[in-house]
Amino acid sequence: MRARFPWQAKLASKVIAANLGVPYTFWRRHGIFKLGAMLDPNYARSVYEHHVAHAKPMAKTLLELGPGDSLFTAVYAYTRFERSVLIDAGSFAETVPSPYLALIDQLRSKGERMPDVSEDFSSASVFGALHCTYLTDGVSSLSEVDDSEIDFSFSHSCLQHIPLDQFQILARELYRVTANGGTGSHLLDFRDMLAGSLNHLRFSTATWESSFLKKTNIYTNRLRLGQIRHAFEEAGFKVEILEQKRWDELPVSKARLNRGFRSMEDDELLSYGAHLLVRKA
Repeated sequence: MRARFPWQAKLASKVIAANLGVPYTFWRRHGIFKLGAMLDPNYARSVYEHHVAHAKPMAKTLLELGPGDSLFTAVYAYTRFERSVLIDAGSFAETVPSPYLALIDQLRSKGERMPDVSEDFSSASVFGALHCTYLTDGVSSLSEVDDSEIDFSFSHSCLQHIPLDQFQILARELYRVTANGGTGSHLLDFRDMLAGSLNHLRFSTATWESSFLKKTNIYTNRLRLGQIRHAFEEAGFKVEILEQKRWDELPVSKARLNRGFRSMEDDELLSYGAHLLVRKA
């Protein structure tokens, strides 16, 4: 039975929408596109706790790559870290103070240590009170972070969206800003953003890396697990694979993939998700 909305139609609609020049906040406000479920504070907490479980007890500074639609991480991090830095490729997060003030009040009522804020606080004042810095220039934003400043970093289904030509730069910059002995927890999803399959591997590099496709929220760098692990190791990290998710068989015939992917080992193509722990010795 054919899908009611085939991946080709979804791809076309995403490309058209992304190239209309309408800001992401408009699409989110009208419920058309959104970057995950981070506007739900309970979901945001589950993501935060999933990763922070891998931070060392003495870690004092936190970096999140790709916070998406909210900065709730900064609220939860306040009780555990002295400072948080949240980096994204654009101003995607909700910055109206009210949802953060509501969460602060809720956590304080449960006995958690929270900053003193009032209802008339501006967003800048709220995030200042939370000791949070929000940077929105993607990989370039890491240049604003000092050497060895970060004790713990994490990303949740973000690294596959880093532009292909910037991934090695990201790995090196992340190594630079990580303190000696610091760690990072990174969850990756290697499936396409069209049908949870491998349809994005059908295209040539020239087509997939074209400017009109890279503007869409379905763009991924198409790096596989082995390539990402190699990039981190080349930057200097020790890499441990905490979890790997695999298909039993390829969801798309290898003959239908672009020739650059047809030559890959099946083992690389069968991996559709992974959780990596990186360490700076």
